[in-house]
Amino acid sequence: MKISRCSQRKTDRISELPNCILLYIMTFLSLQEVVQTSALSKRWKHLWKYTSNLILNNTQFQTTANFRSFLDKFLTHRDRSCPLHKIDVDFDYFFSFQILSKLFKYGMAHKVESVTINAFGAGYTHRNIEITNIMSSCRFIKHLELSFRETRGKVIFSRSLDLHELTYCRLREISFSSNDKNTCVNLFLGCRKLSTLIIDCCSLIGT
Repeated sequence: MKISRCSQRKTDRISELPNCILLYIMTFLSLQEVVQTSALSKRWKHLWKYTSNLILNNTQFQTTANFRSFLDKFLTHRDRSCPLHKIDVDFDYFFSFQILSKLFKYGMAHKVESVTINAFGAGYTHRNIEITNIMSSCRFIKHLELSFRETRGKVIFSRSLDLHELTYCRLREISFSSNDKNTCVNLFLGCRKLSTLIIDCCSLIGT
């Protein structure tokens, strides 16, 4: 049977690709774009649930409530049997540490290897926030970047991080809380594989 050129043009060759290739393509998309692929066809309807990267920018949402709602729904419906390789989130002008904690807890439960959090803006509170506890639970992290610029409250590390797989770490505008001048050194004693450490505009505050 001879296939017409018109029929050939209508062939959806991308959808015919195996799942592994389609999911690899999704790793280059934002989370909003990944979820939007579900509207393409039945072939794509549930594919987004298996994505291994969580890349999100809150400037693409009109309100904090919309951002939180989208993230909650994604984390609820994503296939929990799939590992999560990367979390990369930009907060601009509005963010909450409750959302931050939720991301780390989800990443911990799914053995996340790379975490990048870039927060700029006022946040919701003037009180200082201790994040060592939620950080120390992420034992599989290899790549970590945290930046908290011009937030109301300080983001504080107060004790050692036991991140045995960590190889790269960049911290911006983090506060180390201790009376010990060697706090910055002691913080990373448990990171035995750490080869690159960048500390930018951080501060030491006494307890």
